Amino acid sequence: KKWIARSAEIQAEWREKLISQAQNTTFGKDHHFKDIHNYEDFKQAIPVRDYEDLKPYINQILAGKENVLWNGKPLYFAK
Repeated sequence: KKWIARSAEIQAEWREKLISQAQNTTFGKDHHFKDIHNYEDFKQAIPVRDYEDLKPYINQILAGKENVLWNGKPLYFAK
């Protein structure tokens, strides 16, 4: 059971790290990443989506905008 608790800690650490790194992206600003402090905040701020839901962000990247879904520009896309 200790490994389950440690696994949850590790997941929380990574969630916090990734949210922090992406908070200044377009997606991060649109979803108030700066206000996400725990899993419940995360669930409320970021709904599950499919490709079509993310298409407006992808179109911004294709138009040359940086820091949209993640810092910088992706090297390639795959669907």
